[in-house]
Amino acid sequence: MVSKLSDFAIQFRAVLDTHSSSIGLPHFYNFPRNCCEGVSVYFAFYTMQMFPSVNVEVVHSRNSDDEHHYWVEIDGLIFDLTADQFDECNAPIIAQASSPLENVFPICERSFASIAMCAYDAIDDEQKELVYKSIRIILNI
Repeated sequence: MVSKLSDFAIQFRAVLDTHSSSIGLPHFYNFPRNCCEGVSVYFAFYTMQMFPSVNVEVVHSRNSDDEHHYWVEIDGLIFDLTADQFDECNAPIIAQASSPLENVFPICERSFASIAMCAYDAIDDEQKELVYKSIRIILNI
């Protein structure tokens, strides 16, 4: 299962690398910088739908400078598709037990994927649906 999850994460990240400017999420013109919440929410939501037997959570963290970061944990493994926006990482983190960012960004909240999607307020519900559909088309799922 980890192999399938990793393959999906790599595919999802590749879609973002190629189509970030046309997806319609805030800050995606500067991908992966400042895109962690949107990426994590949508990646978690798609993962939950495609792999219903796994536990998918969106993790929200905050450092001492009040900077926020988000990533996804799937059955306890870290999937941080925007980790490479930070100097500590030179690539996304996919299916790892730990992250070099854990000490920089202590966890302050965990949410199930569906709850994180409902709570995501950077865009309205109509735009959420449009983004969902456009990513789904690009992923061909």
